Amino acid sequence: MNSKLQTLSSKIYAISPTNIFSKDFSTKLTQVLESGVQIIQLRCKKEKISSQEKIKLKNLVSLIHRSNGICILNDHFSLVEAINADGLHIGQSDIDPALARRLLPSKIIGISCYQFVELAYLAKKAHLDYVSFGAFDKSSTKKDVSIIKKSEYKKINQFKELPKVIIGGIKNSNFDQSKLSKFDMIAVSSGIFNEKNIPKAIKGLITNTNILEKD
Repeated sequence: MNSKLQTLSSKIYAISPTNIFSKDFSTKLTQVLESGVQIIQLRCKKEKISSQEKIKLKNLVSLIHRSNGICILNDHFSLVEAINADGLHIGQSDIDPALARRLLPSKIIGISCYQFVELAYLAKKAHLDYVSFGAFDKSSTKKDVSIIKKSEYKKINQFKELPKVIIGGIKNSNFDQSKLSKFDMIAVSSGIFNEKNIPKAIKGLITNTNILEKD
């Protein structure tokens, strides 16, 4: 495991909406960081990032670092070094995991494995740092997702070679301790950034994850 991941005291892994260049995003991000979340994934689905947007990305990374947070960039592997992000998250159809590791030898790299534990073992062979599984529930950010079947949780729970993240529609109202207890990090997007009271939402999530740790 990358040493930076070992420093996390909170299990909440915040995933941004895709409108990270909007006027109010940095305000929301500040609230998230001040509420105790330490790892943030910045998502941007634009294929081409302008020079001005690169500057904005660097400013967001600096904001995260000033709060001693960890910044993971989604998909844009060529920008990780340029904006001083701490790592990269990729999907199965993005850059080859082994190539990503060669290009970013010292960065945190995670990969989406959906509900297929076999993909997680391949991630271990590629020397990645964590794997994510989903979807936990229906999500407002991704419409066409497959919910993890009950039978698949047993296989996923048995995978212990890398830290595991669970993702997909998680919020305080559907927080299921029996399903989430075996995961190292709980990824939340709309359950944080779409909430009217972000600090309150995060406080609830942290309370729920603390209960997981006690169990």
